[in-house]
Amino acid sequence: MDADRNPFEYVRPLRPEDVTGRDALVDRLVGAVRARHIVAVAGPRRFGKTSILGRVAQIAEQVDAVDVVTVDCFGLASLGEFAVRLETAMSGLRGPARRLASRLLAPSELGLSITPGVGFKVRFGQRDAPDASAVLHALLDTLVAVSEQRGGLLLVLDEFQDVARVEHLDAVLRTHLQHAREVAVLFAGSRPSLMRALFEDRTRPFYAQAEIIEVERFDVDTAAGIVEDGFAATGDDAGPGGEIVAHATEGHPQRLMLVAHLMWELVDPGGAADAEVAGAALEAAHARTEAEHRATVDGLDRTHRDTLRAVAGYGSPYARAAERTLGLARSSVQGAVGALTADALLERTSDGAWRVVDPLLAHWLRATLPPPGGVRTSRR
Repeated sequence: MDADRNPFEYVRPLRPEDVTGRDALVDRLVGAVRARHIVAVAGPRRFGKTSILGRVAQIAEQVDAVDVVTVDCFGLASLGEFAVRLETAMSGLRGPARRLASRLLAPSELGLSITPGVGFKVRFGQRDAPDASAVLHALLDTLVAVSEQRGGLLLVLDEFQDVARVEHLDAVLRTHLQHAREVAVLFAGSRPSLMRALFEDRTRPFYAQAEIIEVERFDVDTAAGIVEDGFAATGDDAGPGGEIVAHATEGHPQRLMLVAHLMWELVDPGGAADAEVAGAALEAAHARTEAEHRATVDGLDRTHRDTLRAVAGYGSPYARAAERTLGLARSSVQGAVGALTADALLERTSDGAWRVVDPLLAHWLRATLPPPGGVRTSRR
């Protein structure tokens, strides 16, 4: 590690070799890939799913010689758009797998190609473009054929919950993948409740077709260790700052990296982070994320907003103090709780407690709560 380079990346996914603190999860997913299983990986945004998937894909390619195709489903609007993304993703196949896929696609009357600049991806939306459904079936047929002839393939579908927006797409995928014995599939999504619904709802095509694995927060010891190791890699010392930051960010992966990044910037080369430096880094993080928090809250209606504030300030949307200071009626809170949980803004912990997913948002919300003696409304 370059001593002048900040070791804490918080904006982009980590390089596969930089993923740390996730050994057990990575090993579990690698085992699933080797067994050619179908797995759904669920966790809120910024919990490191893409980084974890990248690490698993690297092991599949470099250790197990398994071909990998990764499709980002974020914001997906149509079946045709998914076909474009899949065709483009298949262009990432290498060597023999790429040549095989090209040879299998060549006879198609649909004009498909994994060569950049040609294929369905450049004709999509045009009047003479082939039927998107036929294109998707042909691409999936090719993918399965490559897996069979090559002895294995990993298909990664990131932000898979957005597939629910496209009618029949998950049904088409299931038709091809459920009997594809040499294809391992990793579905990943940032809205855990919706991801679970895709695989636990009897009306959905992938019902009971995948093992669901949750991406958890770091525990405090792991989080502190990540900060300490990052400082040590550049010849610095996290001091007590590592543990302070780990507790303050509640093991939230991206928020941990953000605050650690800022704390590293405040320490002189070869120096150590004390409690004062950790506090300054937290204040800098709060200032940096304030506009983001405001935008998040401004996009909510009053009941949803105040339900979040109740959890941040009082630990429960049903707390009597929340009812008094925020005017929350229990009858309206229940719907808000469901919606906020679906959007991964709110979560329930293993011990049944409520928590705002983002600890920095929770801090900001507490700062905006009315004082205990503030405006009160009559109980209903």
